Amino acid sequence: MLSNLILPPNEHGNIEQAGVVDFIEFMVKDVPEFQVKIRGGLMWINNTCNSKFNNSFVKCTEEQQKTVLDSIAFPDMEADEQVQEIQFFSLMRNLVLTGYFTSEVGIKELDYKGNMPNVWDGVPQEVLDDHGLSYDAEWLTKCMDPNNRNEVAQWDDEGNLIGLTTFKSPGRHAYYYSIPVEWIKNLMRQGKDIQLTAQTELPFWDAPIEKRPFFMQTYDAARESQWDRLKEIAALWLKNEPQSNEALFTDAIARFELKDYEISKKELNDVVKKNPRHAQAQLYLLKLAKLNHDENETHAIENILSQLDESLLKEAQ
Repeated sequence: MLSNLILPPNEHGNIEQAGVVDFIEFMVKDVPEFQVKIRGGLMWINNTCNSKFNNSFVKCTEEQQKTVLDSIAFPDMEADEQVQEIQFFSLMRNLVLTGYFTSEVGIKELDYKGNMPNVWDGVPQEVLDDHGLSYDAEWLTKCMDPNNRNEVAQWDDEGNLIGLTTFKSPGRHAYYYSIPVEWIKNLMRQGKDIQLTAQTELPFWDAPIEKRPFFMQTYDAARESQWDRLKEIAALWLKNEPQSNEALFTDAIARFELKDYEISKKELNDVVKKNPRHAQAQLYLLKLAKLNHDENETHAIENILSQLDESLLKEAQ
């Protein structure tokens, strides 16, 4: 009742739909110092209604209720400290408005869209003219083309372009998948126009899990530590792509986590034989060397990892 007087229902919704009462109950339980103010304020309202109208607050007419509330709704801005009943009403008003306008109903009423992407067209031309500056035409098309605004470039430590991010896996700890710059260069050398057409079907990364590429299926299984499932996916991947080094590496990870260390080590050695720069495979070989207390092999692999990926070496330590 009090909340509805503070924020009456409208065409967008009401206090009940927004769950404001539940929100206030949660906040008062979560912040114990609110309890004294709320209880004291409700008691003051009831006593005032009894004194003025010989009725409790809930039995008074709406006009009588508003009369009482109006007397405490507007604080004296010049006062050093507001009286307790005014502090109570300010707290209640804040709780009601916060509860309502952070709910789905309230956000729709505000028409709040959140952070929305926009297109920056650069410094306004009149500002550039005032300072005698201008954009290089070549860089203008590269850096301010709205059609390319979602493309994310990847650079190495020397500032060389090595790839363009195309999509990422879902979840908080996501993997980002990029097109190697060599692929882009090859397409450019061919001099062929690339035609882009809208697809009616879902892209492969949004397909049901069993229809996604094997490398994406493995991500979900590994993230959930479903090692038996990861082993099954790796087996199917190897059956379809027997020469795939990543399929073999995936099987090695699954076997490592399932404590099948002998086969895992054999497969990891096969992986690095094909690709000595496979840092993740070297990391798992390092873990196996430490499990076997093989100091010589541990130091040898640490030297290799320090050249490939120091962050992985720190992770292993």
